[in-house]
Parts: sequence; structure tokens; C-alpha cells
Amino acid sequence: MHTAKNRNIIKPESNWNIFDSLGRFYRSRELLFQLILRNIKSRHKGNYLGSIWQVLNPLLMMMLYTLVFGFIFKGSYHSSPEETKLDYGLGIFLSITIYQFLAEILMVSPTLMINHSNYVKKVIFPLDILPVAVVGTALYYLLLTLTIVITCIVFF
Repeated sequence: MHTAKNRNIIKPESNWNIFDSLGRFYRSRELLFQLILRNIKSRHKGNYLGSIWQVLNPLLMMMLYTLVFGFIFKGSYHSSPEETKLDYGLGIFLSITIYQFLAEILMVSPTLMINHSNYVKKVIFPLDILPVAVVGTALYYLLLTLTIVITCIVFF
């Protein structure tokens, strides 16, 4: 029978401060940058088009959504009389882009410690930068896609 004296209870730090966390991220910024860069390179490693696929994939998806939902299904927000089929396609694409950003973070995060067990076993490795690297990688792809959307809005 276990008594309260025999249990080891881990209590969270009561004096947690966001500035301490930001300071740790700043001190580990080079490692964080290398992890983000490694994640970006590993995603397209072995592809025939390589890093060109980073731009080509969102561009093709945007054209597909505009064609299917804007022209074939004749979708519309009915928000203004000047709304074009491209506006509807861009709206759908932007919504899916934000969803993909959140889905990628939530999909990768639960297995983060298992997939990087070689880092977890190191005593001096700052474990709190692993989730930040995942968010940084997803943010890179989100910003790349938003750049394509803004370019389409400006030029079309």
C-alpha cells in the first residue's frame, strides 16, 4: 500500500515567466534556426522538383480551388457585386492554408519527443525549443503561402 510519504510529486514551477522562456529561445536561436532549416530541407528531400515544390504546390492548389469552387461550382460569398471567381477561390485557399498551419502543428506535436529521442537523452539540450521549431517550420510555409496569395491579390 502506498502512502503519501512514498510518492514523488512533480510540481510545476510557480514562478514561470514568459520573458525567461523568450530569453532561453534567444540564447538558443542558432540551434532553433538549424532545426527549422533541417525540417524545411527534409520535407522536400528526394523530390524530383526539390525546393521548387515549396512554391509550386501552393500555386497549383490555389489554381485548383479557384477552378473547382469558383468556376465549376460557381461559389460566391455574396458579399459585394464586384466579387470575382478568383476572390472566392482565394478565400477558400486562404481558409485551407490556415487550417493546414494549425493541423501540421497539432499533428507533429504529440510525437515530438519520441521522434527526437536522441535529443531528449542529452542532458544539456533545451527541450523547449523542439515545439518552437515545429511552429517555426509551419510558420515558414504559412508565410510562403501568404506571399503567394498577396501576390495574386495585387496582380489579379
